[in-house]
Amino acid sequence: DDDEEDDDEEDDDEEDDVFAMRELKGVTELLTVDVADVPQAFSHFTHSVTHGVKLVCDIQGVWNPTDGFLLTDPVIHSLKKKTTNGATDKGKAGIDKFFETHKCNALCRRLGLDDG
Repeated sequence: DDDEEDDDEEDDDEEDDVFAMRELKGVTELLTVDVADVPQAFSHFTHSVTHGVKLVCDIQGVWNPTDGFLLTDPVIHSLKKKTTNGATDKGKAGIDKFFETHKCNALCRRLGLDDG
């Protein structure tokens, strides 16, 4: 019975990983990403890709292997004008607050994101 429990624990760990393929210079490799890293890394990525002008955060969602991620309830902070994206847009203060608590994870590093 103990062996069966160990097998179940291993299966649970696999459910927490996202698998993706990447091809670089003709070589395909399998990437493993911890599902829990995705929302924080996505937020960090949005800041990077907008050159620090916007940040999408406070996202919630679910992962399933058939459809991937369904992310909902985003908050968008923008340097352009506070409340551009609704009442939850806190501008620079919102962006700064995110980076006060954000700890870069393996996916942030894999994406080459700086420390904010």
